[in-house]
Amino acid sequence: MFAVIVLGVGFIMVAAIFPVAIQQTKTTADDTHAAAGAREAANNLGQSVGYKTDMPALTPIPTGGLPPNTTAVIAGQVYSLRDPQPTAYPNAALAAGGQWLANYFAAQAAPRNDADWLWKRFRGNVTLPADPRFGLVVLFRRDRSVQTDANGNPIVATVTDLDYAQVIMIGTQSRVRSIYSSDPKDGDIDLVKNPAPPANKTAALQPRPVRVVVHNNVPEAGGVDLLAFDTRTSAGTAEKANANAAAEGAYVVIAGDNITGPVVPIGSANVVVNRGRMNGRVFRLGAHRPEFDGNTSLFTGLNNSIVYELQPGNDFSPDGGYNGALGHDASGNAIAGATNAVKDDDILAIGDTGMFGASKTVASGPADAFVVGRTPVPSPALADQYDGPAQDIALYTTFISLR
Repeated sequence: MFAVIVLGVGFIMVAAIFPVAIQQTKTTADDTHAAAGAREAANNLGQSVGYKTDMPALTPIPTGGLPPNTTAVIAGQVYSLRDPQPTAYPNAALAAGGQWLANYFAAQAAPRNDADWLWKRFRGNVTLPADPRFGLVVLFRRDRSVQTDANGNPIVATVTDLDYAQVIMIGTQSRVRSIYSSDPKDGDIDLVKNPAPPANKTAALQPRPVRVVVHNNVPEAGGVDLLAFDTRTSAGTAEKANANAAAEGAYVVIAGDNITGPVVPIGSANVVVNRGRMNGRVFRLGAHRPEFDGNTSLFTGLNNSIVYELQPGNDFSPDGGYNGALGHDASGNAIAGATNAVKDDDILAIGDTGMFGASKTVASGPADAFVVGRTPVPSPALADQYDGPAQDIALYTTFISLR
């Protein structure tokens, strides 16, 4: 037995002298370090900004299409702790084109009447004090509920914001400098105020809004899942620029899935059964697939796009939708004998206006999403200029109770 142990130790020591083994050991250590830091930061988040007024639920209540005569849960959109949010994000509290944090906090009583209130309360925790090579990017979502009438319309006076929030934390590592810096000229945590940074400029440790389409098991790509970043002008100026932050290893968080169908009759109501069901889903990018960039045969209408594979284990799987039953297999093919009701609400893609398989789930357009990815080049570089590989190294999500 002792000889076997010695032999095993010897194999480990020999393996460690090879670059692949060394890199794997480092990657594992970094992932562990970042995950531990994220757990600690989640506790700090709950203590420093764990208030209902600091993390409000502002996802709009739909004007109809809800299940009738019940208490309907409205799936919360995902928000960044700091602006910008997605350009076209619907929000009950904002005028058209407004930014969520700036508008919301501007209406609050002092001292909360500061556009960066939430960010300033937590930014001291976005790097790990014991090791500033590592950082955290934080997002959150908060669901709402509302009672409905017989036609599936909301009874506005009954809107309730749930007392918890889902927190999504992406652990990162500084890629272009030895450590993350608090100096605004480096652009890691804050941006230089004078002169003003270019339009839509983001700090390294904040998520960047993008618009995406996700497809499952694409035959033309060898059966892997693909994610396309929308880089058309219609995607929004910020979203188009931020697509350049994408790189292998980056996480993509679905913020608002924009699902509009199928519409299923339930009693006297016509219900958009899958609306918001993909909010909060997280994927991880694999290799860039330039041969599919701008491919409108695969991605409806996306004549300008940047396409990546999704990494196995962090990719997309068909979802059973509202009824929870899958009428399609893992490749998106209809299962023989499955009823239309089971097949209709399956989710086989995210953010596409086209139907797939026997499913009737569609979206109004590409999903709103966030990406961290590469490091922004500090001001005065424009918002579409990034450097180095993806910062992302780990993902951690939890729920916190709000006071």
